[in-house]
Amino acid sequence: EKGVIAAVNDTKDNDTIASMVGAILGALHGRQVVPPSWLEGISSFSLLAAEEDRQAIERMTSEAVAKFV
Repeated sequence: EKGVIAAVNDTKDNDTIASMVGAILGALHGRQVVPPSWLEGISSFSLLAAEEDRQAIERMTSEAVAKFV
């Protein structure tokens, strides 16, 4: 949460940087670390993905973390 807020408030191109920071942090830590209030009202497929899709995303995330972090 602090990383995204800092990206929004403390950078010049804040919309782009905050979206990249949010994507990276989400990939590393998963949706469970996103404050629920940030997700309220969002109904995109990515948040409503089937369990099989969620498992595939988590598997690929773990592989990426193991390889690059």
